[in-house]
Amino acid sequence: MKYDIRLQLDYAYQPPVAAGRHLVRVAPMTIDGVQRVVASSIVFDPLPVERTDGRDFFGNGVVAVAYREPHATLKSG
Repeated sequence: MKYDIRLQLDYAYQPPVAAGRHLVRVAPMTIDGVQRVVASSIVFDPLPVERTDGRDFFGNGVVAVAYREPHATLKSG
């Protein structure tokens, strides 16, 4: 059985923020004998000036992003 799951997160800052760092942990994990992730992607709007993809202590996918310019919204999906 295959699933196509989509998640969009929208943040609105009032007032706009000057900069920011975020850790995003929303990607599914492959778990042997339970589930296999065929494809996964996370995109950001606005585009971050820094992005690092990795794993945390528990094996969860984590995306670290950084912004240096003021922004009023952040969307990820």
